[in-house]
Amino acid sequence: MSKRAESTGYLEQRHEALEAARQITRTALDADRELTGEEASQRTALVNRAQELKQLSDLTLEQAAPNSDALDATRPDPDAMEPTSRTNSVDQLVEKGRENMQSLFDGRETGTIDELRNMRGSDAGTVHWAPQTAITATPEYASAFYSAMAGAEITADQQALLDVPRQAADNFLSADDTRAGVLTPPMSLIAGILKARDAALPLSARITKKLVRGAESLGKTRRAAKASTFKWGSETTRPTKDEALGYDRRVLTPQHWSSAVQIGRVLLRRGFLNIENEIIGEVKIDIAEGIEQARITGDGNGKPLGLFTASENGITSARDVVAGTTTLPTWEGITKAKYLALRYWGSGEYLLAPSAHEALAVDADTTGQPRWRESTRAGEPDRFAGRPVDLHEFFPNTVAVDAYFGMFADFSYFWQADDLDMEILRDIDIHNNVVDVVVRGATDAMPMLEEAFVRLKYAAS
Repeated sequence: MSKRAESTGYLEQRHEALEAARQITRTALDADRELTGEEASQRTALVNRAQELKQLSDLTLEQAAPNSDALDATRPDPDAMEPTSRTNSVDQLVEKGRENMQSLFDGRETGTIDELRNMRGSDAGTVHWAPQTAITATPEYASAFYSAMAGAEITADQQALLDVPRQAADNFLSADDTRAGVLTPPMSLIAGILKARDAALPLSARITKKLVRGAESLGKTRRAAKASTFKWGSETTRPTKDEALGYDRRVLTPQHWSSAVQIGRVLLRRGFLNIENEIIGEVKIDIAEGIEQARITGDGNGKPLGLFTASENGITSARDVVAGTTTLPTWEGITKAKYLALRYWGSGEYLLAPSAHEALAVDADTTGQPRWRESTRAGEPDRFAGRPVDLHEFFPNTVAVDAYFGMFADFSYFWQADDLDMEILRDIDIHNNVVDVVVRGATDAMPMLEEAFVRLKYAAS
């Protein structure tokens, strides 16, 4: 069976699961009663199974793509590696890493900050980045780094390579900082971590991501208030002097985060592990989930400013809309939300918490027809109220009065800045015979244009 046919098969199973869930709801409605506890559990299980089948369908279709660039596609299997193959495996992962790096930065030596789509204002600046000439982008540096991580003996030339970025960073350190045991990872590893992180969770594929170096910030001038001077009149009528037009600036300054993983010293020393794969595999979910949580509920204090945090610096409460009763989202409320973001209909979509997603997936009109339009083609999203809809497991999921349960938005107006100067600290735990690998980086994120977002919430009473 082809991958495409397999993907379609998952969609057919999904349709059957959703129909079974809807039938449970219809049975209760026909009998003019609430769902029993057992029926509610069955319906939830069916909706969850439908979501799993959709993810399987999309994943299977992605695997069928002819030009799939999965990170591990050309890397050796760590379990099949012989100690003598270690040098070759390093060369292979360095080469693959350079390819990942080039695709990550689009092969450019200087990346200009793009204008916010359809937004007035001027460019805030330029991020200067030269991957072809950076010392950490060379195969020699990568080879020295992985040798050091494995605890192998390194040459004087390799040590000199590892010291270059460290010495450059020392010029900007605070007095109480220490860099003992800190290594700057090769760009292949940084690219791999960022790519793996961004593939892990829903918001990562939707938001706008930018790259900065060191202590740099990323600023964007935006229109805070529109001009209001237009008037009809004779040919000599003068327009009213404008006093409304205003601009302000939103600045992203990467905030520090860290993640850690333990790797056995014996496995490292004997070369049985592909070190890059091991680090990426262990930290990507940890980093992705930590940053994703901050994108959603972060308070902006030493971390990103989240989508569901009402703030004058992000999205104010003026963008909240009651889109349901005190316990259930409603068709009327969900539809109303998109009318608060008319100019973003073409690019806007719904993201919902699991409880709201379940309720709407089985919702029906007065004739019993489902309002939820499930996808019938692999790779395409479901639709609700005429727009794409998806589930986010980290969205606020408490069913309570005045609580948030989702958004309608063009999420590309949520910007994230990642500091490229990532660090890795290698610390040997001799008592447990493992190496503690601590990955440190910096990230900031925030909504850049309030009008592109509408938050959905339950009624207050």
